Amino acid sequence: RELRFPGAWYQVGQFQIHLMVYANPRVELKNPEKWGRNPHIAFSVVNLDQAKECLHAQGYPIQLSSSGRAALFTRDPDGNIIEISQISEIST
Repeated sequence: RELRFPGAWYQVGQFQIHLMVYANPRVELKNPEKWGRNPHIAFSVVNLDQAKECLHAQGYPIQLSSSGRAALFTRDPDGNIIEISQISEIST
């Protein structure tokens, strides 16, 4: 698919990955207290508790979703926000 901005759009089975290139990718957080209200990438897992334990064991910061749904937010070593949400199953 042709994009009107620098980046790439990947379709992998039923999954899509959108990558956007910014001249200045470092942005100030609009809401530093609630990571989900800021630009982030999201992934789905079948077992959120297991993902949370793994992140905690590796020393990553964890913030549970304030929406009440089965999701958490963490930050990678570069400060990027990552959402991990639980789904019932992943179909292939």
